[in-house]
Amino acid sequence: MKRWVIADTHWGHKKLIEEKLRPADYEARIFDRWLQMIRYEDMVIHLGDVMLPDTNKDTWSRLWSLPGVKILVRGNHDKRSTSWYMERGFAFACDAFELGGILFTHEPRVNVPEYVNYNVHGHLHAGVHREFESGPKHRLVSLEESGYAPVSVEKLVRQSRSPVTPSIDLLKGLHPADGYLELSADGFELDSPTTEE
Repeated sequence: MKRWVIADTHWGHKKLIEEKLRPADYEARIFDRWLQMIRYEDMVIHLGDVMLPDTNKDTWSRLWSLPGVKILVRGNHDKRSTSWYMERGFAFACDAFELGGILFTHEPRVNVPEYVNYNVHGHLHAGVHREFESGPKHRLVSLEESGYAPVSVEKLVRQSRSPVTPSIDLLKGLHPADGYLELSADGFELDSPTTEE
């Protein structure tokens, strides 16, 4: 299983085309590259701004048919509840989570906690949309920079400018406030935190 991250797909967001921020075929590029790169057993962490609420049902159907176990970190355009997204195909949805020393968020965190090695985020669109002065722990996931393709989590960490060596266990350890999300052969299970003896 590989772990991938993608952000700001903005399916149905015609304004991005009208303002020439993305090519007219950007949606097709994202779908095509997803299909080329991701297998059904892979994990895909979507860092928010999936699609606009009024996007047609065909686009939603295409998203759910794409391979990979999908996790959503909601973005500023993802206005519905986390349960709404989980009822429609995401295995898990939240506003942020930390996994193996990596904090996954939609918007970059200004103050990254000291115990976190990296803040992997979207929202900035390669600096063409918003400005933010990133620090050594920030890793921007930008479709404009990745050729409209998902990016390997391991690749993001390898491109580190930080002297911190991450300990990555991406198979388990997702921990929302109420427990741990564990990946097993049967899928995801939410368990209460336990202490080792």
